[in-house]
Amino acid sequence: MAGLMAAAAIPSFERGQAGEPFFVNAILQGCGMTEGGEGCTFYAEGARWIAYRAGASNPAALEAMAALPQGTPLLVSGDLLFVGDITAEAAIASLEPGEDAYAAERAAMQGVWVSADDPQSVIEIAGSEQTDRYGGEVMRVSVMTLSEACGGAEGGVYLGLQQMGGDPADQQCYALLSVDGGRMELSYVGRGNTLVYVRP
Repeated sequence: MAGLMAAAAIPSFERGQAGEPFFVNAILQGCGMTEGGEGCTFYAEGARWIAYRAGASNPAALEAMAALPQGTPLLVSGDLLFVGDITAEAAIASLEPGEDAYAAERAAMQGVWVSADDPQSVIEIAGSEQTDRYGGEVMRVSVMTLSEACGGAEGGVYLGLQQMGGDPADQQCYALLSVDGGRMELSYVGRGNTLVYVRP
């Protein structure tokens, strides 16, 4: 793996030739088939980024991403090819190990949670994606971002949710009050009500 990461760190093209150059601190979601073909997905700056295998990305970078576990922090550089609502298509030039200041919280939040007030309300967190279900029906899928500030609130750990296919400016913000193996408490920023989730 060390040799693969070393190869991925060597830029495969000069940035700025195919699109706007970027350098982001990202969280790996995973590699496989997407709606646009086979590629690797990562999350950065509140958006879902996809690098397709058929594109101009560094092959070593894509191979490294395919071998790494979901949630791995990465420093990704390349060219931004296309931006949709909250989805971006990218060509990756290079890839290096990154750091995640919220690694402990992110790991503790993974999996299925049921509302303590309404057992019909269920959320599932997989990597940086949150799926909301009610009565077994999927209501929305959102990009999940952890940060030190959200919606004008700061000082603590905040969870920002942006619905896929929705307005990029429409973000829900929650303060992460606590999370452990069996219980998670969130406070809706601007409303102040506390949402309690437990493991099923």
